[in-house]
Amino acid sequence: MTGELKEVQKLIESESGKPDHKLPGDFLPDIVESQQSKHPEADISLTLDAPFTGRIPVYVQKAIIEAIDNAVAASTEETPTVGVTVANTDNNWIKITIADD
Repeated sequence: MTGELKEVQKLIESESGKPDHKLPGDFLPDIVESQQSKHPEADISLTLDAPFTGRIPVYVQKAIIEAIDNAVAASTEETPTVGVTVANTDNNWIKITIADD
């Protein structure tokens, strides 16, 4: 996992100057659908607290994918359960929570 985290860190550092940001609803459903196909043994759900006031840098997508992969891999359940929740915060930030069983 250390190598994967370093890869995400490099990606963040190299991409942080680029202005490409998206609304959570524009890319997260595709990520969850793709991860569900990749991990058919798991139950991966998405909860979006829309409408969103902020956008997410696209480089965060890689970190979300890695977090879902890690949650499925770390599960000891026959059917791993992973929930991705995205919500607005009081200070106009977007909070992404990835929870496993």
